[in-house]
Amino acid sequence: MKKILAALTLLAAGGTLFAGYLSYGQVFTGRCLLGQTCPFMWGYPACVYGFGMFVLMLVITLLALGGISTRTMLRLNALIATLGIAFSGWLVVGEIVNGTLIGGSLGVSSCVWGLAMYIAILYFSRRGVRTLGV
Repeated sequence: MKKILAALTLLAAGGTLFAGYLSYGQVFTGRCLLGQTCPFMWGYPACVYGFGMFVLMLVITLLALGGISTRTMLRLNALIATLGIAFSGWLVVGEIVNGTLIGGSLGVSSCVWGLAMYIAILYFSRRGVRTLGV
């Protein structure tokens, strides 16, 4: 279980840093710092919502070290990761339709990388739930 907690902590922290960097660029400079197009949703860059979800998962994961139960943390992270997959997956489909999926300094859009991180968090959360036998 320690390896699962470590993986979840690293993924959530990495997602927080990645989405935070992108959010900083969009909010304070008005451009994507990776040279990509940025989808907006409800008046805000999509990376701002990703930042919020990753921060929430990081806080929940860290709370499992001394507060909430591991079972609760795993279930909450699985729920948030599922929402993140739906959110970023929807954005990726839009990028495929618009032809903006490929490009920027990462090869593919940052939404694809966010989607991959959400999938990994869901995987480790579900694996942890199975390990606990719940």
